Amino acid sequence: MVYTSIVIRSNLLYEFKNGLKAAEAARRIRNAFGEDAVIDDTARFWFRRFKGDNESLEDEPRGGRPETCSDDQIRRCLLENPRSTSSEIGLTLNCDGSTVRKRLNAMNFI
Repeated sequence: MVYTSIVIRSNLLYEFKNGLKAAEAARRIRNAFGEDAVIDDTARFWFRRFKGDNESLEDEPRGGRPETCSDDQIRRCLLENPRSTSSEIGLTLNCDGSTVRKRLNAMNFI
């Protein structure tokens, strides 16, 4: 059975609160959930976070490439000219036509 990250992380937090070291916590979790449940490095990562008073079990938001054109912008372009191609919309919004096609597909327009 595969356990979610939140289940494993909550067990790591439990072991942290009980004063165990990260490697020992990882060993105990592997004994309970299987050998692939958690590696020592992952346990150490979460223990460092817990020591820093961050007991959230969720991943931190990640940076990434900023959005170049929004769904609303694409929708407005289509309302202005319903016969526009994705390449034309991309030129108007200064983004790639393939990005426009992906967004249109996600919005169930194509």
